[in-house]
Amino acid sequence: MRFYYIDKCLQKGATMPHYTESQITAANHTDLAAFLMSRGEKLKQCGNQYLWERHQVWLHGYEWYTHYESKGGYAVSFVMRYYGLSFQDAVAELLGESVSEILPPKYQPKPVKVLHIPQPNATMNHVYAYLMEKRFIARDVITHFAREKTLYEDAQYGRTQQDRE
Repeated sequence: MRFYYIDKCLQKGATMPHYTESQITAANHTDLAAFLMSRGEKLKQCGNQYLWERHQVWLHGYEWYTHYESKGGYAVSFVMRYYGLSFQDAVAELLGESVSEILPPKYQPKPVKVLHIPQPNATMNHVYAYLMEKRFIARDVITHFAREKTLYEDAQYGRTQQDRE
């Protein structure tokens, strides 16, 4: 089976690379999500497809497509386009012959944020008033959650403007 870009290379008069057609087919059927994840790229899974958010490219097995440019193809054309490799180097990279120095980005953990709970308000009058008058929630339901300590009124924001003065 011949692929479009092989025909394109031959039309330009380029010599055929030293790879057999079966090697090119094997390279072209490399799972692109696995290829990118092995290089440390972050992908977002959406059903049976993956989105490479850095370039807004959708991946489905060995096929790729970008809606932004209305272009797509198979694994070799993907590596050529997004890694800037020649046809021969892209095939070698997909076959695991590692002709390029593509290293995953170094992992840097995000600093852990400390949760600071603000001072509670002495009463929960504003919570009761809001939930009963605006949201029409029954008083006994509010009381249940207040006793379970799943409702909270912040001392700073629980006061009205008159209370602050």
